[in-house]
Amino acid sequence: MLHYIYTRSFIGVITFMALALAAWGALPARVGARRWRCGNLALMLLITAAILYATLFSRAEGGTGLILTPFASLTAARQQPELYREMLMNVFLFFPLGLTLSNALPRKWHRWGRIILTTLVGCALSAGIEYAQYRCALGLAETDDVICNTLGAFLGSTSLLAAHVIEKHKERAWHTNMTLTATERQFLHIAKAAVSGGEVTAESVDWTAVFALAGQQKLLPILFETVRKMPVAKENAALLAVTKQQVIGRC
Repeated sequence: MLHYIYTRSFIGVITFMALALAAWGALPARVGARRWRCGNLALMLLITAAILYATLFSRAEGGTGLILTPFASLTAARQQPELYREMLMNVFLFFPLGLTLSNALPRKWHRWGRIILTTLVGCALSAGIEYAQYRCALGLAETDDVICNTLGAFLGSTSLLAAHVIEKHKERAWHTNMTLTATERQFLHIAKAAVSGGEVTAESVDWTAVFALAGQQKLLPILFETVRKMPVAKENAALLAVTKQQVIGRC
């Protein structure tokens, strides 16, 4: 499998990575959060096993060496252009790990926290592999390999940024393209006034029905923002959050 990828063109590999980032950016909105995390966790474990097999268990003992100078491969590549392909493959090797690990981490963590953690895990795993290769005489241990692997893990984790951009774009499109009828505007006005005016308590409002009606009319973004600004929002935050998730799961 790795040999097949190694023989692909630079443009082909880079295009595949770009398409994977786009797919992982778009899919979270279409798949349930729990299913998405579990799927990425399973893929991450398989990918980690494949990396360990390709870099350690499939190799026979032989020569070894240590090249600690950072970016030595870039210098050598001027005389040996094939090293550029080797560096790209080292980036690609850890790209799927970054892609899946970052999406397997809890979504309640900030996306930049998940990106940083994924990058650090990729760096640590790569350094461990290079150390094992050196100690077990399985090949050269190079600082550049760690750098390229770490870059691959980071690039894969940026799918979280792609997902964030896509989500914001959809919200902006909803607000931009939404034309409200008089009935829909009245519905939102009544929903807001009924609670913020103190005429009824938050507990007496059938929030599931309210959110469901808004969902049918594609008004969820506006209603979510409206409810968030209500005086009762803070004291009933847990109730509203649960209802919101239930409705999202059904829409």
